[in-house]
Parts: sequence; C-alpha cells; structure tokens
Amino acid sequence: MIFLIGLFIYIGHGVIVPIYFSILLSILLLPVTNFLEKCYFPSNIANFIAVIFALAFIAGLIYFLSSQMAGFLNDASSIRQHLTEHVATLQNWAQQKLHISTAQQKVIIDNAKEGINHSGSQYIGQTFLTVSETIVLIILVAIYSFLILCYRHLIKRFLFAVFSSQHKESIQHVLIESKQIIQQYMTGLLIEMAIVATCNSILLLIIGVKYAIFLGIFAAILNIIPYIGLFTGLVFTVLVTLGNSSSMNNIIWIIVGMETIHFLDANFLMTKIVGSKVKI
Repeated sequence: MIFLIGLFIYIGHGVIVPIYFSILLSILLLPVTNFLEKCYFPSNIANFIAVIFALAFIAGLIYFLSSQMAGFLNDASSIRQHLTEHVATLQNWAQQKLHISTAQQKVIIDNAKEGINHSGSQYIGQTFLTVSETIVLIILVAIYSFLILCYRHLIKRFLFAVFSSQHKESIQHVLIESKQIIQQYMTGLLIEMAIVATCNSILLLIIGVKYAIFLGIFAAILNIIPYIGLFTGLVFTVLVTLGNSSSMNNIIWIIVGMETIHFLDANFLMTKIVGSKVKI
C-alpha cells in the first residue's frame, strides 16, 4: 500500500502539487477572506481580493529578485575582471603548492569549457522549461485557491457527510487543529525567515559586500530548504562577492558569519519560534 501511494504521488505530481500548494495558500488566506467578509464584501469578491493580494506579494518578491539580478548583468565587466584576477591567483597557488603546471591547468580549463559549451544549450532549455512550469504552477495554484475558498463550506459539509454523525466532533476538531497548525507554522517560518534575512543583510553590509540586502534575503529564502539550502545560498554569496571584490578576507568573514547565523537559527530560532508555534 505504501508503494502504491508513493507511485501514485510520483506519477500524479503534476496534479497533486498544485492542489497541495493551493490548500496551503487557501488556509493562509482564510483570515484575509474572513476579514473582508466582515467588512461587508461579497464572499466571491473577498476570495478574489485575497488571491490577488497573494499574487501581488509573489510578484513583488519576483520583481525584487529579478531587478537585483539585472544589476549583476550591468556589472558583468567588473565581475569578469575580478574573477580573472582570482583565477590567476588560484593558478599560481596550484603551481606552487600542488605542482600543477600552467599548461596542465590550461588543459583542464579547456576541457571544462568544452563540456560547458556542449551542455550549455541543454541547461538553457531546462531553465526555460523550469520557468514555464513555475508560471503555470502559480496560475494553477491561484485558480485552485480561489475555488477552494469559494467552496470551502461545501467541502466541509462533504467531509461531514462522508462519515457518520458520531464522528462529527472528531472531524470538527481535526479541521480546526489542522487549520491552526498550518497557519501558525507558516507564520513562524516567515518570522524566522525575516530574522535570518535581517541578520544576513546586516552582516554583509558590515563586511561591505555589494548587493548585501539582496544576498541576505536570497540566502534566507534558500535557508528554508533543509541541508542544501544553506550551502547553496553561501556558495552563491561567495561567488558574487568574488566577482565584485579583490579581497579574500571578505570571503572568510562571510563563511564564518553566515555559518554562525545558521547555527543560531537551527538550534535556537527554529526551535523557539517555529517549534513553539506547532507545540514541538
């Protein structure tokens, strides 16, 4: 049975994933919808405004990230110059410490370039496909969330009708607890993300890193992903700093500072803020 459930999720993930996210989003938007209905907005209009509010928030976040990425493209020449300096320094170090000649290093770099050229079109195609899938996912989640909010009372009546009347109190308890836990968990996660983003941004501003606020927020968003999120955000921050700075001391301070923030987040913030919200 476990195997069949896993197979069903794997095959039907294209349908299940949008529904899953729409359920989460609709539960998060319930307070907004209830507030608008108390302000005498019709139910459908209140649901529509709540979904539009969520889409506006997502669009604002995407606009902020894309505008910062556009800044990277404007600094392409400066980034290329600094990276060339760092590559030359690394080549000298490899020649002195590892006894790898410049000719051998050139062969390795040429092979890497050839591999990138062969796979470049594939990566571009995958990136385009990923962006397209993300846009479709957002549209589907918005539509599904609106429909779930519109028909939430009908869905609730259906769940009560499926089971016998003697289980009505248990079903009511499960629905209320599920809604509260999801809302509290997501609220705690957003608070934790905001604190980590603030700490990262302050650290990078003190060090003097370019695009400090963007990198701090981006690393905090990636930090939600267990294990690989921190590593990905750290590597991205280090690469951007290497492309905008000639000093290696900044890299050391970035690694030490962000690792310290992650340690405090994983051992204190996550347990105190998110854990307390879901009573763990």
